[in-house]
Amino acid sequence: MKTLTILLLGAPYSSQYPEFAVKLAEAALDKGHKVNLFLYGDGVHAGMKGQSPKAFLNIEEGLKAISKKGATTLCCSRCSAARGYVEGEFDEENQRYPSSKMIDEVRIFSLYGFVDFIRESDKIITLGGV
Repeated sequence: MKTLTILLLGAPYSSQYPEFAVKLAEAALDKGHKVNLFLYGDGVHAGMKGQSPKAFLNIEEGLKAISKKGATTLCCSRCSAARGYVEGEFDEENQRYPSSKMIDEVRIFSLYGFVDFIRESDKIITLGGV
């Protein structure tokens, strides 16, 4: 089993990167690999509750589906705070920042989580950005 980490920088529905990230993660999981997904920059919007796109893959539902298959999704705490998702101090017990706006399958965490992902990864793919 190999470990794939995906760094998602792009916001949902502004490009194909979030949809590609979900599909890539699902394919890797289906082949028995471990998948980590880190949402950074505008990529943090991928974990927002209540998405209702009409003509696109629902990224919220996609993240829930890959989580059920075993993917781990973390979200940058600074990026999330800057965009209004963080609603309090770090919860040591649950190892996450609280947010009623983010789906439970996405854990708001520091960049140290991404560092841990890098250490354990066989392959890292960055999607989005300038």
